[in-house]
Amino acid sequence: MTAEVVVNGAVRRIMNDVPAFFTVTARTWPTWNVNTLIAIHRDVMLDIFGYPGAANGWFDFNDPPPSTWVTTPPTGGPNLGIRYLNNPYVINGYEIWINPSIVKPPGNLKPTSKNLTLSQKFYFDQNGINEENMPGGVATCTQTHMVSIQTLTEKHEGVAQNPVSHWGIANKYFPTAGFEKRMEKLYGQEPDSEFRARVRDRLIEVKTTNPYWAEQRQLDADETPVTRIVGCKFDYFPPI
Repeated sequence: MTAEVVVNGAVRRIMNDVPAFFTVTARTWPTWNVNTLIAIHRDVMLDIFGYPGAANGWFDFNDPPPSTWVTTPPTGGPNLGIRYLNNPYVINGYEIWINPSIVKPPGNLKPTSKNLTLSQKFYFDQNGINEENMPGGVATCTQTHMVSIQTLTEKHEGVAQNPVSHWGIANKYFPTAGFEKRMEKLYGQEPDSEFRARVRDRLIEVKTTNPYWAEQRQLDADETPVTRIVGCKFDYFPPI
């Protein structure tokens, strides 16, 4: 019997009278990093933000789009039909979303402009005047406060790559957490659509892994609300 094995692009033949030993090792994939800020989105209202002012920012590392996932299974042999990620699942950047309700609207818009978005109405309503239906206290935030609130929010998320930020926590864990290894060993004997769903599930699992996720959440719990730092209270205009 003769077995042919492709090693680094070259065919190697193993004869039945020549001993052969095989060692299976994991592929070495690039260590994840968040060195590059891909984009700052200041005009997108994410579901996570909820009502304007409820959450001010969001950090996430930059996932490779599904269109780049190559999952072609072997066409023969004992691994026939087993799918896995052929190419490294690389993370080397991050994105930040800032709640548009704390971002100054375009200069051509005024509080009296027509067709303002809910976020723009919220921003303009931070004028230091307490509306009659304002619940639970006196609204004191002004346009000057809003500039400081945006600046502090961007620092908290990691725009300036501050160690005490969501970016800083990712930058701390990625070099040693081995997240890329958990993606590398993922495989399954299933249709492509089902395997891709498991890739997405694994990514969610990686993102919510303790202690990485626990520390990310703790940062939000520990940090003083930006409105308290700048010394004002939001005005939540009616109707909600």
